[in-house]
Amino acid sequence: MTETTPPSNYSLFKIAIGLTATLLVVIFALQNSNSTLVKVFFWEFNAPLVILFLLCFTTGIAIGISAIIPFRKYAKSQEKIIKELKTKLETKEVNNDLKPL
Repeated sequence: MTETTPPSNYSLFKIAIGLTATLLVVIFALQNSNSTLVKVFFWEFNAPLVILFLLCFTTGIAIGISAIIPFRKYAKSQEKIIKELKTKLETKEVNNDLKPL
């Protein structure tokens, strides 16, 4: 038989936060389920308010992530350059130590 270890306090904390967030989203959805008229340029349609909130939130998250991605790529390329330069510096120091005086 295999023994299972009990979840750590941190795992339980993450589960509690997840359940709390889920409960808050459900309450939010139930309180904002009424339909709202939406006008965008030449279009008019009715949509539940909670769907509009979630659509705006998701759009904001997508824009935020797309704004961060180029900076992460730049940072990774800089890390690669730094690593290469450190390696070159270390090999140069080793070669200097091996040269006779």
